[in-house]
Amino acid sequence: MKNDTQVRIFVGTGGVGKTTLAAAYAYFRAQEGYKTLVVTIDPAQRLKTALGLLPHGHNQKVLPHPSGGWGDDGIWGEMWASLLDSKWVFDDFVRRGLKDEEKILRLFKNRLYQQLSTQLNGSQEFTSLEKLLYEYESGMWDFIVLDTPPAGHAIDFLKAPQKLNRLLDERVARWFRLMEDGGSWVTNIFTFGARRILQILEFLTGNEFIHELSDFFGQLHFWQKKLEKRLNEVDQLLRSSLCKFTLVTQYDLPKLREGMAFLDILKAEQMNCEGIVINRAYLESDFNLQETDRSDLKAWFDQLVTYYDRRAKEGRSLIRRLNPSLPIFEVPDKIYTFLGGEESVTKGQKRSEISLIVEIARYLRTPAS
Repeated sequence: MKNDTQVRIFVGTGGVGKTTLAAAYAYFRAQEGYKTLVVTIDPAQRLKTALGLLPHGHNQKVLPHPSGGWGDDGIWGEMWASLLDSKWVFDDFVRRGLKDEEKILRLFKNRLYQQLSTQLNGSQEFTSLEKLLYEYESGMWDFIVLDTPPAGHAIDFLKAPQKLNRLLDERVARWFRLMEDGGSWVTNIFTFGARRILQILEFLTGNEFIHELSDFFGQLHFWQKKLEKRLNEVDQLLRSSLCKFTLVTQYDLPKLREGMAFLDILKAEQMNCEGIVINRAYLESDFNLQETDRSDLKAWFDQLVTYYDRRAKEGRSLIRRLNPSLPIFEVPDKIYTFLGGEESVTKGQKRSEISLIVEIARYLRTPAS
């Protein structure tokens, strides 16, 4: 059966609002009648509660929801959400690769594997792509929306799986197996220096660490080929016409320049970009300043408007100069962000994260330019 699931990957540096925007996009597509899944990595507690996410990483149905609260306009499909559990996804990948319960349990107890599957640089990116590929292969969804892990640079997301693959190179695993098995006399000649290195490491770190290191790489060959195969399949999906990236950024010149450089890399890698979402692009007030007699508040607000307008003008000019063909979607910054945090200025009521997602979805329908 032909799989025509559409994949949308939201990328950008940390703190630009990828998670909420990814959820809003999934909501927007569900409102059009599609069955969507948003896979999120590190949502704020408010968003986690709004989406009903549980820590085990399984898919949760968000819409239609029996308690309502999301509105009922438009033709409804379904919206599901999943909070990525990197450890569970990595363990599940290994289970499918090894298929030997004794070897699996032995590996899971290995401290190096525990570090690899939870904290090693690149492991979270790999598991997010593994989850993406797993859900894509299921054929259950019209749209899968992936919220990428927090990163200092957007390009880190694309580079991380290759870094992980290099670390788990089969040649390294073979080297450790030879150390443990003895190997031929020719091999022993060439690995004499390596044995000396291991002896020094053993002296510095203890015999138990070296044993776990050797055991880890000794087990690696059972699922190394599976890892390479999955990375190749992920790469094919990322380059297919069904997959499109969305760059999330702000009208901040350093972040914009980095984002434009990332788009150049996508183009060089023959990957597709659907558009650029500018979060907090301009100022939008949800109360009438004319109803207050505080001149200082009015003056302060005017200064903010001027600042946002100048920043947006510079940002739009940069985008048009460097990448004029891509559509730009602008999401405003609300005045309540500055006044009272989560509290609504006019009603003094806490804004719902659900209402925020619903509101943001409106801005993802039509590009600003």
